[in-house]
Amino acid sequence: MSDSVVHSPSARARADHGKGKNATNRGYAYRLLLGAFFASLIIGLFGIGAKDHLIQYAKDLTLRDVLVWLNPAFSEVPEELLPFGKSAVPGQSEVSHAPLSKTEADTDPFANKDNPFYGTAGHAAGPPKDSAATLFPSTREPLSGLTPPEKSSLTLPETPRGVDTTIKSPSQLAKDLGSETRQPQGTVAPSDKKDPGESSSPQSSSRKTAGTSSTEAANPQRQISPSPKKDTPDWEATPRSEKFQLPGSVLVRIQNYGGASVRWDLAVILDDSHTMGRQTKSWNPSRFQTALTFIQKLPSALNPGSRMAVRDFLCGGGKEKKEASKGCSSRLLIDWTPASSKQWKELLEKADHGGSTDPCAAVALSVKRDFHGGGGRKPRLLVITGGAAAPCASSLVVKAIESSETTKGLAVDVVAMGLGKKRQKGFSAVAHKTGGVFIEMDRPADVDHAFNRYAKILKAKVFEKVEIKNERASLSFNPHQEMSLAPGTYTVVLPLVEGLEPSKRVIPNVKVSSSETTIIDVTIRKGRPIVRIDKKQ
Repeated sequence: MSDSVVHSPSARARADHGKGKNATNRGYAYRLLLGAFFASLIIGLFGIGAKDHLIQYAKDLTLRDVLVWLNPAFSEVPEELLPFGKSAVPGQSEVSHAPLSKTEADTDPFANKDNPFYGTAGHAAGPPKDSAATLFPSTREPLSGLTPPEKSSLTLPETPRGVDTTIKSPSQLAKDLGSETRQPQGTVAPSDKKDPGESSSPQSSSRKTAGTSSTEAANPQRQISPSPKKDTPDWEATPRSEKFQLPGSVLVRIQNYGGASVRWDLAVILDDSHTMGRQTKSWNPSRFQTALTFIQKLPSALNPGSRMAVRDFLCGGGKEKKEASKGCSSRLLIDWTPASSKQWKELLEKADHGGSTDPCAAVALSVKRDFHGGGGRKPRLLVITGGAAAPCASSLVVKAIESSETTKGLAVDVVAMGLGKKRQKGFSAVAHKTGGVFIEMDRPADVDHAFNRYAKILKAKVFEKVEIKNERASLSFNPHQEMSLAPGTYTVVLPLVEGLEPSKRVIPNVKVSSSETTIIDVTIRKGRPIVRIDKKQ
């Protein structure tokens, strides 16, 4: 007897039924995937707007339509036996579906008898009439012409008014986007002016606001923000002085100009320490007596109109004898006196030697107290020393000169009488940094040679520069030199000129024009300048 297994008819039927059920389930899955594929394809081809149409179409779909599309056998089931009755959604009104006519079925590319979604043969219910117009409104009437279904518990937000929901082809969309880029909507020109024919009624403004808001809602990513109003100055209203102009120039010509002699305010710092009063083999008479001789000669070396003052050191006051170890402070021995005075010998007799001194500290004190400017005289300092106890702090002197307005450019000269090499460093640094001279004397016989050398410096003529200034700037240049300047009004200050009074050096209100040279010719007569101003292109 054979060992083969004999299956009963009931078992075979159950196996066949299971295979058929699995095949049916696979068919349902394929159809669902196919539907999702078509939906995504439509959205990809026709834009986001097709999504709204598919949602509206799915909203009108009944449960029977879905079941029939999944399995045509559901078309024979009465609607009363369906889970939700005749409506796809509880509470939704019944929507009647009429089958496509023969003409519509022939013209619709998606309508055929094998497609259960659009099919009409053997189906009791189908999709809405003219379904091609629903999915592709560009080939039929737009969706805005369809009658929306009745309201239900499950509704979608309404489309804003003024929004075109018509699905357009990609070429048409590109064309529309180009026109919108050229003519942006929903923008307001940033101008406060109104057209003459513009209405200012509240109804017209409300209509404009509504139209703008609807356009912005339709195109949220294409809004063009109004550009801010630029506050550009009116070129016609700009003053001419502020507009761009070519520069002009100034040329100052002084007749027979050969420099000028300087009238000095010369302050002398006399080191009358105990070292200066000591008489030695090399210094007989002493350094102190030699220094007094040198000072007595100075008035003859100064130009007319110059003045001179002398400072020495006081140790304890009164007529007490100065002690070598006692510190001394600077004092003004002889106040400002004209150089032509005949009393210099008598004034110098009040000086006495002794004590410990600091000539460089006396220089800093003289810079702060003795020079007040004015009078057209130029300040200058002379230090006569022979080996003071305190070393010279050159930085202290330079700082004092630079911090004073009346002594800028002041020169400090040094006459060193038998000064050792160690002490020379500080004093020579002061003379070098301030533009002065450093003169050495090794014995009393050198006094005449040192004086002649210094007298040449005091009598030398100087060639100063012309100064031109206004409220904004100040410039200096040499006479007979052309200087380019911006157009405007300036004040010209002449340099020191022989025979010219210091108070007559200023020429006010000199106008410089664009692309022109202002020529100033100056002639000196009786201490006053005779000025003639010409213009040259």
